[in-house]
Amino acid sequence: ARADQIFASKYQSALIFASWAFVVLCSPILLSHGIVFQSPWYAYVALPFYFVGFVILPGAVGGILAILAVNYLPKKRSSLIALLIAVGVLLLALWGARTL
Repeated sequence: ARADQIFASKYQSALIFASWAFVVLCSPILLSHGIVFQSPWYAYVALPFYFVGFVILPGAVGGILAILAVNYLPKKRSSLIALLIAVGVLLLALWGARTL
């Protein structure tokens, strides 16, 4: 398989896996909002399009960031990942010390 086919397959599976909870948890909230505020019938028809915007756009941004990371980060990624983890732990520790 070509690289773009592999990326498309992985992108679709990650998008479905990452967004199912958003759709399942937000559907009752949006439906109840429509019922309480007596929304017209076309508001319920527009709900799937609302979900598409909040599922596809973050997934696309994540895909673009992943492609940029793979293309522009150095080949020896283990040292970079260790550095990022260390900086993250340090920032978390500073934040924790400041909030306590």
